[in-house]
Amino acid sequence: MKEQLKALWRETWWLWCLFVAGIAFISYAETPAFLLTLAILPPVYVYFAFIRFDEDGEKVSENGQ
Repeated sequence: MKEQLKALWRETWWLWCLFVAGIAFISYAETPAFLLTLAILPPVYVYFAFIRFDEDGEKVSENGQ
């Protein structure tokens, strides 16, 4: 499990940082209620790590081979 999470972070760290920065900006500009959307990010991250990478942190092929 740890290798899958590290592999996803290695490939998409910039995207997750952009999500957090965007949510923080919208929360500051509009309403702090948008901070609640930060609670959604960890389960989404774990889901994509399991779907996209195997136990060794290698990318799973799209056709399942």
